[in-house]
Amino acid sequence: MIRCRIRLDAGGCLLGFEASGHATAEGEAVRPGGTVDLACAAATTLLRTAARMLYRHPELQVRGGAPEPGLMSLSLEGSPAHLESWLRGVTDFLLAGLRDIEEEHPGSLRIVIRRKGTTDHGT
Repeated sequence: MIRCRIRLDAGGCLLGFEASGHATAEGEAVRPGGTVDLACAAATTLLRTAARMLYRHPELQVRGGAPEPGLMSLSLEGSPAHLESWLRGVTDFLLAGLRDIEEEHPGSLRIVIRRKGTTDHGT
């Protein structure tokens, strides 16, 4: 199972995430016979794309990485107020995609969202 912890600010914009695990029971991203687990591939693609968009934006300071397969983290070190709408779009896109995976592939992905100033809750 992939465990994804998402941190949002009070307005619902991404502050960071930590993701760990794989969607297959064996702990591998590739199943026997060479087929890729769709939930794992989809979650990885969404997280990596969001991370790359944030890293490449010249006005954002982003930290994180993927030190080994099955681990990824990102932390946004603050963002200018004029980027709030753009960041909200990135956040909404990421969350919508992850929620779809969680719903369509039960047991493959667990999302926990923490909004700044509140306690954890799953989707």
